[in-house]
Amino acid sequence: MKNIYAIYFLSFIGLPAYAQTSLTERVSAKATYDYNGSVYELASFSSYSWSAGRSSRQDGVKVVLENYDSMERGPSLDRTIKKYNADGTIAESVRKDWDRTTFAWLDFSRFTYQYLDKQLVRVTEEELRDSGLSKTRQTNYTFSGSKLVEKYQEVWNGTSWEDAGTTSYQYTAGKLIRETWGSQMKKYSYDASGTRNVVEYSTFKWGIWHPETKDSTIFSGGLPAAVIGFKNVAIMDPEWEKTYRVVYSYSSGMLSERTRSLWDKTSSDWVSETRFVNTYSGSNLTDSMFQVWDDSALIWQNKHRFVYTYNTNNHLSTQTWEEWRDKRWQTAIHYLEPPRTVYYYETVLGVPEAQFADFPVSLYPNPANGGVVYLDYYTMQNESGEIVLRDVSGRQVMRLSEQGSSGDHSVALPVLDLSPGHYFVTLYLGGQYKKTLRFVR
Repeated sequence: MKNIYAIYFLSFIGLPAYAQTSLTERVSAKATYDYNGSVYELASFSSYSWSAGRSSRQDGVKVVLENYDSMERGPSLDRTIKKYNADGTIAESVRKDWDRTTFAWLDFSRFTYQYLDKQLVRVTEEELRDSGLSKTRQTNYTFSGSKLVEKYQEVWNGTSWEDAGTTSYQYTAGKLIRETWGSQMKKYSYDASGTRNVVEYSTFKWGIWHPETKDSTIFSGGLPAAVIGFKNVAIMDPEWEKTYRVVYSYSSGMLSERTRSLWDKTSSDWVSETRFVNTYSGSNLTDSMFQVWDDSALIWQNKHRFVYTYNTNNHLSTQTWEEWRDKRWQTAIHYLEPPRTVYYYETVLGVPEAQFADFPVSLYPNPANGGVVYLDYYTMQNESGEIVLRDVSGRQVMRLSEQGSSGDHSVALPVLDLSPGHYFVTLYLGGQYKKTLRFVR
């Protein structure tokens, strides 16, 4: 049965392609594979449809051969359809599931977006209930100029909206210095070049804001060299105690090693814990290896790695997760991510990339007055990220890869060696285009 599915799905695959500042190629499909110990087996397949340079539909198929009772049950299907306003902003995103009883697409969830002067002011979520789609949650955004100053969330109780929490944002000289939600707060500090270097986390208790932890970034030559974590061990005035350290190493401006250590109070020294070692071919990341420090043997022990390949246009083609077994790298059989993901592309001509207003991405400082700029984004899914930096001619000057994890991401882009001028940073998640931002060096 699985081989039949594979032939059916692969008949939809188009020509290799991807997105640039002026699109020449873009993702048409993505396939993930499980590994049974000897061969890869198709696990899921997603195809993408586009309209005027914007992702308009995603069809997903998940191959499920056995349920918990060990009985074959065929594929499950889902479809996401996006609609856009005339100005290019997202208006609606609907998730549908295939009902194999009625043989029809049925609404599962819907997001609707409202704007004021092209700024997003409300997102309303609906989910399937007994009587169809029903309101569940909405998020309201308040801006001052281009700065988000408040995010107010509400939940639907069946008859009216109830308060579900407010996040407030405070700025000084255009820079975010404080983020507050409920009894939690994050404070941001910046160095003389305007680069964020300290993030402090506090909790409101005993009638005051009590600092809990903080992360401090040390820069060298304009690049982040280390991040040191601290915890507050005092009740009143802060008394900071070191907890962890992450050290970054670079080769030709690209991150080559990231090592994490823990602070040992007994020896008053750092004790190695884990590290990632990156290998590149040109500007393409080809291997990201995870190792654990063996304190008894005093060596780094291999654990797992991601291996990346690229098409002729230097865009991500495959991602393979391998683990260290029997003293050699082998395809992972114990995994959280799919052992292999394959991206397929189609060629298009002269279509400008859409600026997706529904996807939260920020780039700072801009202009880049130091040796690094930060790309911040948030994702709810465990999708690997790819960040491409190009100059105004479209020439790729840098490529970074982020391993898949949900939540907030902040990626440091080393720009110290770039010539003055305008540059474009493009973010892809799971091989799909998300947003392009411009900055000045």
